[in-house]
Amino acid sequence: MNKLSNDIIERLAVQAVKSEVTKPPYCLKAEIPEGDKGISFDGEIIVFNDSSHTTSSFNGSIPVQVKGTQVKFFSDNKRTFSLQLAHFENYYKKEGVIIFVVELREERSKIFYKQLLPLELSHIINECEQKEKKSHRIELRSLKGTDMQRICQAFLKEQLHQPLVLIEDGETLLGEEHQKYIFRSLTFNPSSMKFDELFEHDFFMYALEKNLHIPISMGRVSSITSSSEMDVNIDGFNQKFSVSTTFNSGSLTITFENVLKMVLDGNDLKISNCQFHSLSSQLKVIPLLSSLIERKKITLPIGDIQITDYSEKSIRFIDEMKEHILFIEDLKKAFLYFSINPDTIFSKNEEGMNLNVGLSFLVRASKHGDISDFKKRLSTMKNSCLINLLVGDQTIICFLNDDKLKNFFSKDQINIKAILGYNTPDQCDYSIYVQLNDDSLSKGINLDFPAIKESFQTYDPFVNELASSTTTNFCLRCINAYDKSNRRELLLLAKYILSMHPSIETDDFNYINFLQINKRLNGSLTAEEEDKLMSLKSAPSADILKQFGACILLESKIEAKRLYSKLDNETLETIATMPIMKLYGEL
Repeated sequence: MNKLSNDIIERLAVQAVKSEVTKPPYCLKAEIPEGDKGISFDGEIIVFNDSSHTTSSFNGSIPVQVKGTQVKFFSDNKRTFSLQLAHFENYYKKEGVIIFVVELREERSKIFYKQLLPLELSHIINECEQKEKKSHRIELRSLKGTDMQRICQAFLKEQLHQPLVLIEDGETLLGEEHQKYIFRSLTFNPSSMKFDELFEHDFFMYALEKNLHIPISMGRVSSITSSSEMDVNIDGFNQKFSVSTTFNSGSLTITFENVLKMVLDGNDLKISNCQFHSLSSQLKVIPLLSSLIERKKITLPIGDIQITDYSEKSIRFIDEMKEHILFIEDLKKAFLYFSINPDTIFSKNEEGMNLNVGLSFLVRASKHGDISDFKKRLSTMKNSCLINLLVGDQTIICFLNDDKLKNFFSKDQINIKAILGYNTPDQCDYSIYVQLNDDSLSKGINLDFPAIKESFQTYDPFVNELASSTTTNFCLRCINAYDKSNRRELLLLAKYILSMHPSIETDDFNYINFLQINKRLNGSLTAEEEDKLMSLKSAPSADILKQFGACILLESKIEAKRLYSKLDNETLETIATMPIMKLYGEL
């Protein structure tokens, strides 16, 4: 191959571009002089709406730069080219450019192009400045699958959405709760390209604000995930699964019920458990797993799946899945033992037990009474006590008794009684559930409200002063737990217990507690309740603290603030964590 001079290379490159420009439908005109180079630009392509090329059909003009290079072999469908930072800055000032690199081989040529618009140019310039680079390498595409007409029309159409003022100041126009975005590509054409080619194209990202497209960013799609339902034929029977399907440039991943993952990479299929998620999810995929390990055929929309080989890898997988299925069956019994809802979603949490370790512990504790993992930790505890067991991110309320963990809400536990004021004049029997603390009430996933109510029915929670004080504190604990968890049942439980008071309206503090429950439940008080509070507030016997509570419930902000300023430090410290203070804060 004869080596050509730079002048000939550049002339041949321009001629090749012009030749493509003058093809049907003849809506383009190339104004690119041969051998007359400008600063960063070699000319322009004028775009018309039809082939008449009249003034009225003018659509716009696009600055272009043409580079030629002699090669021994043509590049595939992509190639790169390096340009100086100063060129990118000039392109930005012109609001964009189309770069053409023409490869020349013997008497043939191959054209590569790159549409550069202000958003991408801005990113390139910023990156060069941050990394102190004087040049940047761009990726160009061949004309295969497209044409000059489409390239230029797409450039002008997208350029309208990227004025420099929006590139530089557009984000200031966005609202605080902006959520709508639009993605567009100059080069991806779904009508003529395969879906997996999507991952090879750049996309502009726009924020949609009152019909204005504000340029935000650009990049490539790494994967696309969709959620849907999928019918799977298992041993002749259809079963519906919730699935998440993820496509990327080389593989397809289907995740069944958030727990079972199938990755199809070419002809290679990998199956694994990705996470626990919930017992319900695990139980739902067991028929699918069972059929696989029994080497039965299952039919998915993408085709049939069946384990047919007897390699060491497949045998190991089958053995692991058999063990997993047995474990899930044992875990199902453990959930029943501890009254855990099978739909409860478990996630990892550094504060709790490792999820897999914790679930295995639940099986051993329920099936064999084995709590050896906790022996050292429990050695300083009482023989009988409440334990909030944190497995992953979920709290399970358990009761330790005779070195065994039990369901705190089972029938035999409901009948166990607590004794208040042992060997004192106020000694009385009381519900064992008085032991429930803030974490138990606000986080316990197996909290059994009917069992707690049943236990309180057995005893008089207001039988004497000690019982009354204990009951008041327990109800305040329930209200505080509601404020943390938003579990409405906690308010209903506290209201149920306070309703057992023989004369609630004469017990000023408990009546205020009763009404602050109603206010949380209903959002407001009834006129009758407000009248009673007005009477309580103005009663000669009402102290500052009662008046303060009444003013908060009546939403008398100024009066509540004045009364608060009169409380002594000891009282302020006492009420700081009480639920009435949340309502005061909301005023």
